[in-house]
Amino acid sequence: MNKKKPKQKKAAPTTVRRRSALRGRTNSKATSVAGTSVNPERKSIQRQEFLNSACAHVLVHGAQDFSLRAIAAEIGTSHRTLIYYFDSAGEFWQALIDQLRHKEHKVALAEVDWTDLESAVLSIWTRYSSKDRLPFVRFMFERFGRAMQDPARFEVFLDDVVLGWLLPLEEIFTDRYKMELTEIRSHLRLAVAVFRGLLFDLLATNDLQSTTAAIKLFAKSLSLIPALHSSNSSHRT
Repeated sequence: MNKKKPKQKKAAPTTVRRRSALRGRTNSKATSVAGTSVNPERKSIQRQEFLNSACAHVLVHGAQDFSLRAIAAEIGTSHRTLIYYFDSAGEFWQALIDQLRHKEHKVALAEVDWTDLESAVLSIWTRYSSKDRLPFVRFMFERFGRAMQDPARFEVFLDDVVLGWLLPLEEIFTDRYKMELTEIRSHLRLAVAVFRGLLFDLLATNDLQSTTAAIKLFAKSLSLIPALHSSNSSHRT
């Protein structure tokens, strides 16, 4: 007699198995990385710690070639770990650049002596045209280009490209020089545009001498603005 083979259970359809796996991951209270479990709250804290360390390193040493492996090694981790905590290399750089811009702007403006407006402009130029800051500036222009290709997606980033400089400068000028916003806003927007344009020129031509001469000419022209000239003169006395 032929023995009947036991019936085998049919495997669940692929779609069902995927849904089950997805539910299991969604309901899990911890996320696994490199064989260990990471609590979501702890993951968020660690993510910010990595970001702070990377930001501090770039502000002091520059961005090198913006290599994920290089910066991971400098802050004592691996590029795979950074990708895990930030989901992708692109997300890491986006988070870093956002934090860098705000910290960098704050530090740059705080270190300037605003009693001499011409010297203040040259001081900021010297900072951003230096070899250790140019990789950061180059990366910012690359981000601009990508954002312009999809402005709806990067709307917040694009708004902050201008407002990130204008708002703190407006605060400085309205407080220090006792000027009305309507009186100074157009001048500040022009200053930011000239400054950014000459940085782009420097990156494109590598002509530090000519771009520095141009920024000096612009800085000197600020004394021709009646409101700035009178406010600055009265502030010195």
